[in-house]
This record gives sequence, C-alpha cells and structure tokens, in this order.
Amino acid sequence: MTEPRGESDLHRAWGRKLYRWWHHYNEEYLDGVLRVPLIELGGGGEVLGSWNISKRLLRIAEEHVATDPWLCVMETLRHEMAHQ
Repeated sequence: MTEPRGESDLHRAWGRKLYRWWHHYNEEYLDGVLRVPLIELGGGGEVLGSWNISKRLLRIAEEHVATDPWLCVMETLRHEMAHQ
C-alpha cells in the first residue's frame, strides 16, 4: 500500500479509515442495524464531532483527526454513531 501524498490523499485515507471503523462498530456491537451515513472531515474549534439527522451526515473535526490520538477519534466516532 502506498503512503498518502498531499492533503487530499491524507483526507481520503482518513475517510477510508473512519468508514472501516464505522462498519466495524456497526456490525460488532449493533448487529448492522445502522444505515451508512455520509462521513465528512470538517468543522473544528471545540466541536470534535457532530451528527446531522436531516442530511445523514456524521462529521469529525479535521483537527481532531490530525492531532489527537486515534483512540480519542474513535470515541468521538462512537459517540456520534449513538446519535444515529
């Protein structure tokens, strides 16, 4: 597997990883009952993640993914999944 090059490749790699973990948690702990949302990197500030029910959009702050330990990002992902 090649290393990501540039910011857009890095974002795609993060997105793929978030989707893989979303599927893992959905299958492992929720028996696959959730529908796959659109997962987006964005936002920031003090908001680490958000869920928009009308758009079915799960957003994780880009800065959170870039700077915090991955286990913290996974906690945010699971928290936002709970809103689904």
